[in-house]
Order: sequence, then C-alpha cells, then structure tokens
Amino acid sequence: MKNISVPSSAFAKHAVEVKKRVSLLDDFQLPVIEEWTVDWKEKERIKRSDKKIKWNKLDIYCRLLAKKSQPGIYFLMINKADSKRLFELFQKQKKESSRIRIQDGVGAPDFHSVSHVPKKFKESTCIYVGSRREKLNERFKQHLGYGSRRTGALHLARVLALEKQKPEITFCYCVLDERYRHVTEEIESVVQRHLKPFIGKNILGD
Repeated sequence: MKNISVPSSAFAKHAVEVKKRVSLLDDFQLPVIEEWTVDWKEKERIKRSDKKIKWNKLDIYCRLLAKKSQPGIYFLMINKADSKRLFELFQKQKKESSRIRIQDGVGAPDFHSVSHVPKKFKESTCIYVGSRREKLNERFKQHLGYGSRRTGALHLARVLALEKQKPEITFCYCVLDERYRHVTEEIESVVQRHLKPFIGKNILGD
C-alpha cells in the first residue's frame, strides 16, 4: 500500500469551519428548561387500555412531538439518595444484556441495548445527558423503554421492571433554535461536564 498523506491545508480548512461553528456558543444560554416527572402508574394505565401505549395521551409527548423538527438537549435527574441503587440496577441489566447478546444475539426478545455503564459509580443527581438534532420525542420513548430494543438507550422500563418502589425520575429538556442544530453535541458536552451523569459515555473523555 502506498503511503497515504493528508495535506496540512485540509486540517487548516477544517479548523476554520469548526471555529466558525462553535463561535455560536460565545453568547449562548440554555432556553427555558421544561420538566416532567415520570408517572409510571399513568403510563401503565394508558398501556393497559389498548395493549399499546397511546402516546398522545401523555402531555409531555405531545409537547415534544409538536417540536420534533427542532434540535434539543435533555437530561434525566434523580434524588441523590436513589442514585446508587439505580446505578446498580443498570450494572445488572447491562451484564444481562451482554450475556443475551453473546448467547442468543441482538434479535433475542429479551435483549435491550442499554447505554454505557461506567465501571465505577460517581455520585450524582444526574442519570444521563443527551441531545438530538430532531425527533426528541422518539428519544424520549427510547429512554423510557418503549422504543426499539436494539437502539442504545436507558430502557428504564426494563431496568426498573422488578422494582416495586420506583425512584422519582425527572425528564428535563429544552428545545433549541434552528441555528444551533449543528452544535447540539457541543452544547451537550458542556451540560454533561456540568451535571456529571453517572450513566453514558463521557463525550469529552475526561
């Protein structure tokens, strides 16, 4: 194979593009943050009424659906007293999901692609931080545990399936202006560094 080289001008050009893009954050402030505390009883009632969850019965979902074409940032919060127990449940589910994937494959009915779980628990009131360039409503469903089993997400319904007393979890989000669509990941990384979630990969790597 011939030696492959990339001209320094290509990197210089990319640097200019990146600087121009992130300059949008110079005066950025998060918009109003909306909150919704997960109501498992209400969700189960809606589910039982028609075997399939009627998402249009949930006000939070309707609000997200109305803004589905816009980018957004979201994070899930929990009381500090419940955080370690939830982390342990994630560890258990992640281990089980890995076993099923190796033994039966990702097509197995019990397989759920759970988000990255760090080896060690670091106390925090934040479970996870994420962003979407569009369709925040779909990501909401996935994290609750009612989206595709193969899509990496929290899959909370699965993780908490055997817990009679489920912890109070609050889904927080803010919809961004269209001009921030291409810097949602950068905004996410700042929020992640500030809130220090105990589930998910650290975008900044620190």
